[in-house]
Amino acid sequence: MFAFSSFAELETTNSNDLTITLNYENLEDNDDEMKLSKSLALKDTTGPKDYIFTTENIKTDYKLEIDQAELQIDSNEKSLTYSLTVPVNVDSGETGVVGTIVATDKADATNVKRFDLKTDVESMLDVKKITLYVNGDKEKTVNDDDDEELKNLEPGDEIELKFEVDNLFDKDYDEGDLDITFYVELDDSDFGDDIDEEEDYDLEADETFEDDDVSITFTVPTDAEDGDYDLNVRVKGKDGNKAIYEIKWVIGLEVERENDDVRVSTLVVLPKEISCNREATITANVVNFGTDRQSHAALTLYNQQLNLDQKFEFALKQGTSSDNSKLVQHIFPIEDSVKPGDYTIIASALYDYTSLGGKESAILTVKDCVQKKTETKPVVEVAKKDSITDQLAKAVAGTVKTQEQEATKVSSSDIVKTVEKQPYTVEDAFIALIIVAMIIIFAMMAISITLLARRK
Repeated sequence: MFAFSSFAELETTNSNDLTITLNYENLEDNDDEMKLSKSLALKDTTGPKDYIFTTENIKTDYKLEIDQAELQIDSNEKSLTYSLTVPVNVDSGETGVVGTIVATDKADATNVKRFDLKTDVESMLDVKKITLYVNGDKEKTVNDDDDEELKNLEPGDEIELKFEVDNLFDKDYDEGDLDITFYVELDDSDFGDDIDEEEDYDLEADETFEDDDVSITFTVPTDAEDGDYDLNVRVKGKDGNKAIYEIKWVIGLEVERENDDVRVSTLVVLPKEISCNREATITANVVNFGTDRQSHAALTLYNQQLNLDQKFEFALKQGTSSDNSKLVQHIFPIEDSVKPGDYTIIASALYDYTSLGGKESAILTVKDCVQKKTETKPVVEVAKKDSITDQLAKAVAGTVKTQEQEATKVSSSDIVKTVEKQPYTVEDAFIALIIVAMIIIFAMMAISITLLARRK
C-alpha cells in the first residue's frame, strides 16, 4: 500500500489513515466537490529527525495540500495534518491512489518515505433488507449483506423478492435523485431456463422504498434438477452526477424433487358463463414434476351437480424430460335441468391411477336462457304521389282554362284520359310528354278555328 527506502524508519502508526472514507450525505444544492481535513499519525523509531513534506502523483480533479511543510518526528506519535479536496462524481467503493505524501529526511535527501492515499466512497444507496417469499409465504429476510439460502424448493415454486431501499442523499441536494435497477440472475444449465429479471425505478433524495413498493418474481423451472444453485442479486443506483452505487448478494437455492409428484399445472373452462348454449370445454395440463416415470398417471374431472365424472389415463416421463406433461381437453353438455348458479369443477392429477398428486379447481357459471323477442314494427302508410302524367295533365288543364275565358271551355277530361300504371319508367314519361304536347297544339288549333268562325 505504500513504498519506502531501506534507510527510512518513518512509518504510520495507523494504516487506515491511508484510506479516506467519503460520504456524500451532507452535500447540498449544486455542490460538486468536498474538502476534507485529515491527519496522518507518524513516528520514527530512530528519531528525532526533521522531515520535509511535499506532495506528488495527485489525480486529476483532486487537490492535496500539506499544512506543515516541516515536522520533527521521533519515536513518539505525531500527526501530520493535510487537506484533500475530492470530486463528488466518483462511484462507490475504493479508488486507486489519488495523491501521495512524500517525507524527505532534511539531513539526508536519500532517506525518503512515500505514503499513498486512497479514497473509499460509501454507497448512497442503502438496501436495508430483502424479504424472500415462496408461493406467497414469507420464508427469509436478508440483512446487512448476509447471504441466505432457500431450502426444499420444488419445480414450479414461485419465488418473490421484496426490497426495502433508502436514498441517503439530503433532499436539498440537486443531484440526489437515484435511478435504480434491480437485478435477479441465475445462469446454470442444470437449473433449466436462466433467470434474468430486471426492474427499473426512480427514488428521490431522502426517500424510501418499502417492502411492497419493489418486488421481483420468478418461477423454479419445471425441468430444474436436484441441486444447489446461486441466485445473484444486485441493486444498482445512479445519481445526477452519474456516480454509481452497487450492492450485491448471493442467495442459495436448494431444489429437491420428490419421487412421485404429479400436478395439474393449468385448468381452464370455456366459456366461463353459459346460458342458451349448454356446452362447455375443459382444458387441463398434467405435469410430472417427480424423479420417477409415471406409467399409470390419470386425470379426473368431477362435479356431481353437472353430472360430470370423467377419468383419463396416460403415461408421463420423469420430471426433467421434455415429455413430462399431458394436455387433456374434454367437451361436455350441461343439461337443461341444471339451475342457474356457480359450479366448481375439480381436476385431480393421479399416479398409480388412484394416488392423489395435486388438484386444481375452476368455476363454471350457469345463467337463465333468455330468448330475445322480435319487434313488430308498425306499418306506416305513405300518401301516394301524383304520377308524371297526372302532373302534366293538371298543368295543361290550368293553361287551357286561361284560354277558355275567350273560347269555348274544354275540360281536361275531354282532352286526355290516363290509365295509371305502376311503376312508370323514363320511356313512359317521355311518351306522356309527347302526348300532352300534341293535345295542347290541337287545343290551340281548335280555339283559333272557333275565333275565326265567330268573326265571320
